[in-house]
Amino acid sequence: MKETLSVVEVAKYLHKKPELIRAGIKSGVLPFGVCVEGKVDNFIIVRERFERWVKGMDMDKVAEKEKRLDEMLNTLQMQMDILNDQIYFFNKEKNMQAKRGS
Repeated sequence: MKETLSVVEVAKYLHKKPELIRAGIKSGVLPFGVCVEGKVDNFIIVRERFERWVKGMDMDKVAEKEKRLDEMLNTLQMQMDILNDQIYFFNKEKNMQAKRGS
């Protein structure tokens, strides 16, 4: 049996989206994994720690943590939307200035 689990394996087991698991690990809400940040984030989930966490989890606390993670994901999505809008308008202004300059 392998010693680590993938984010996808954990997500399937918990019936959650992988993005939620990644966000929970990065924020420290899900203590069974670590995130090694880089150009591409790598997540390490030790099977034994995950299994201990599952055995000891309190379903009320899990629901509370899920709610917090959902709120965090919604906030991140709103921030990304704002950034995308800013990029769009920046590029539009840049193109208008380039047309005026030609």
